Amino acid sequence: MAFKRYFALPMVFATLLYGADPRDAQIADLKKKIESMQDSLGEMEERIDQNELSSTLNKVKFGLEVSTSASNLNFKDKDTAYHNNGKIASEVHLNMAARTERLNFTGRLSIAKSWGDMGWNGLPSELEAGRGFESGPVVYLERAFVDYMILEGLTATIGRQPGTDGPGSNLRNNSARMSTYPALLVNVLGDALVFTYAPKYFDTSALAFRVGYSKIYQGGNSGGNYFTFNQKDNDADLLFVGAEGKLPLGFMGDNLAILSYVQILNHTLPIETGALNLGPVNLGNAQVANAYFENNRFFGLPLNWFIAGGFFKGSAANQDDVVRKITNGAVGGREQLDQIVSSGLGGAEMAQAQAVANALRFNEESAYAVHVGARYDLPFDFKLGYEFFHGSQYWYALSRASINDPLDFRNTRGNVHDIYLIYQLDFYQFLRASYTNIHNKYSNNGLPFGGALPVDRTNEVFMLMYNVKF
Repeated sequence: MAFKRYFALPMVFATLLYGADPRDAQIADLKKKIESMQDSLGEMEERIDQNELSSTLNKVKFGLEVSTSASNLNFKDKDTAYHNNGKIASEVHLNMAARTERLNFTGRLSIAKSWGDMGWNGLPSELEAGRGFESGPVVYLERAFVDYMILEGLTATIGRQPGTDGPGSNLRNNSARMSTYPALLVNVLGDALVFTYAPKYFDTSALAFRVGYSKIYQGGNSGGNYFTFNQKDNDADLLFVGAEGKLPLGFMGDNLAILSYVQILNHTLPIETGALNLGPVNLGNAQVANAYFENNRFFGLPLNWFIAGGFFKGSAANQDDVVRKITNGAVGGREQLDQIVSSGLGGAEMAQAQAVANALRFNEESAYAVHVGARYDLPFDFKLGYEFFHGSQYWYALSRASINDPLDFRNTRGNVHDIYLIYQLDFYQFLRASYTNIHNKYSNNGLPFGGALPVDRTNEVFMLMYNVKF
């Protein structure tokens, strides 16, 4: 106790002399040290966050592709002709890839814009950027799939499939193979689960077998809710089988052969026009078969070529759904509607319903298409190519328009001639000048229903394309 009293006495005198308790200075110094440590910890946390972000980004590799096209288009239908010149459009692709030992991810975001497009909603007011040659305000998820190696040689692929710009389009697009599926088989966006079996003992032939399932359409209510909608055959399913590999052709050059078959169950489309708003309508079923072959550096020459053949067969087995939608449930099916009209009952209303049902009847005729093309790589970085396409009277392709093909020539019911010249500016960029002549001999091209009456329609596209890849 005496020690404490003697020790406290100098503290009292110090407080009286200097007006402050030395312990306050110690506390203040300690606070400064704590604040300094907190700042250091904050910097460390920030660096850790940056390292984590950098590590994450390092796992994903990014690529960029930018295309700009300028087009003049001519249209002729019998004695009527018109022009649509000076159309300029741009498209951007952001490519993503992540690779591990057994798990891979591939993604692509895309947006396209026709220059100077105006959003027209009552009054022209806003500029829009969007997808496709018609534009729109949406960034599209063009690819987003995961490859998981279940066993050696067996891989599962799930997500948005690489379904666009497939074999049969890469020569003209001056690109490597961009899709699993031939462009004449499928050239659309779609989600699926696909299993690929590539036995290791077939390495030399790169033989692979595929089987897959896709849901290509899901009916939704007016609010876009897929989970509270009354389904009733309004979902379209797709089953797929295929095989590919290299043929032992010796000195003929590198090659690829693909055989594919697709079964579409309940091909459903939303039928909504100014006079007819039926919502999703189950039109029928379809079968699509495709054979594709390409040969690169033909006998050592700078010549690449391909040939593809497609077969389509539709079935109007689901006409009852069409009739129920047209008559708002008043008539149960097609047979009943035909009986009502043939008996003279129902009047003009039922006769009109029958006419609409006939117009929406799924084409049941068989159809075929052939697509061939070749490109010769000239000196001084020039490449000259030609392609020919023929679609029969009722041909229908699972294809959509793009900046490279604004009129979707794969849905032509007639003949297409396309000639193009590519100039490779350097490793990253090229120019392409092309002329495409599309002659439709039958109506309703691009639709699987409505018949196909003889027509004489010619479309011409003169295009200059500038493409950059990073």
